[in-house]
Amino acid sequence: MSLCTRLISAGRLFGRGLTLAASLLATAAQAQTCAIPGRDGTTPTSGTVNTYFQPNTGTYTSASTSITLSGKTGATTALAPGDLVLVIQMQCATLDTTNTANYGGANGTGRGYTEPGTCQAGRHQYVRAGAGSSDTTLNLAGSPLSATYIQDATSATNRKTFQVIRVPQYSSVTLTGGITAPYWNGNTGGVVALDVAGQLNWGGRTIDVIGRGFRGAGSLNWTGGTDTNDPPDYVETIANNRHAT
Repeated sequence: MSLCTRLISAGRLFGRGLTLAASLLATAAQAQTCAIPGRDGTTPTSGTVNTYFQPNTGTYTSASTSITLSGKTGATTALAPGDLVLVIQMQCATLDTTNTANYGGANGTGRGYTEPGTCQAGRHQYVRAGAGSSDTTLNLAGSPLSATYIQDATSATNRKTFQVIRVPQYSSVTLTGGITAPYWNGNTGGVVALDVAGQLNWGGRTIDVIGRGFRGAGSLNWTGGTDTNDPPDYVETIANNRHAT
């Protein structure tokens, strides 16, 4: 398997010396663009190793030449030309919020919904940071996007967000402690990705992102109230104290 090919299973991605751990569904495997394998050396690894960036609002396609970035979190390592970068759509759904079995996907099942077309949660690819890339700009020249990514965090109901993640490129590495990611905060976090050209020695350590890909609901202590509707409500206002937030 070449270093530039990644194979994907649900929630995890495995390639030659590469691990992606995320609390979300992934799309089909595809060949990816190489950056500079091994450029980060053999630095002992633990804690948070990825750097996360929030893109500016917009729709980005294969015609996009750059992505403006902000909200840097995670590792302090700056984004630079030649870096390997993961672009990943974290949220994307158009929800029916009516209190009926159409809640979610408007298909009569009352189940959740993921947009199957232009914008798909879990869609991702690796790109090479071009000349002039920094903590404020990802230059896509020479390594274009292969799909559409949408950033629109203005709507609470139909929120669409993706993030840009710097992926360390190790020649070989031994984990010296547990590796994790910041909790998903609505814009960044929740994903761990490494690229290792040689040997990845786990050293008895773990990569753990359990619970870090989701934001839990607020805690409420209701004094009572029972949903007696048949079928039960799919969605309810906070004025009726019988459901979680």
